[in-house]
Amino acid sequence: GINAEYGGLLTQIPLQTKHRTLTFKMAINKNMDANNYGVSAKYLQVLLSRNISEKERDILDNKLTKCHEYDSTDSSIQSSSSQPTGPSSTQIKYTCPWCKVDTYPLNITCHNCSGKILFCHKTFELIQKVPAYRCSFCDSLFSSESVGKPPEKCFFCNFTTPEIDNHSCQKT
Repeated sequence: GINAEYGGLLTQIPLQTKHRTLTFKMAINKNMDANNYGVSAKYLQVLLSRNISEKERDILDNKLTKCHEYDSTDSSIQSSSSQPTGPSSTQIKYTCPWCKVDTYPLNITCHNCSGKILFCHKTFELIQKVPAYRCSFCDSLFSSESVGKPPEKCFFCNFTTPEIDNHSCQKT
């Protein structure tokens, strides 16, 4: 559902490690509730690759086992095109800034060209055109459309001057 989709977007916000871990756990739980076991498995693998306690590892391993029991299928996503199905399918639309194909922003990359899906920290919307500006202090990303002229200060931390980001805005 839509909560699972937004939960996935939360994982892309640059945060301190402990807070990012929390967004991954939220995304895992929302996607598990929506029977999106493939998406949940991806997020679980990220968390399991980190230095975590044995108790936490056991909990995450159990969830990953459940994902594998369901063959890591996603009930709200068509596996052939990575497009959403159900009532939430029209609520999030995204045109890849690289190949201009409509795609589904639950994944980190476009299903068509593998370009990175980018999130603006000023408008809280998906970035439709590249390049973008990135803050070197807090790592926030801003669409060039949302800022107009080059910003004097970061809209998120108000600490440094964001610069055109040609590295992380490149296709993978």
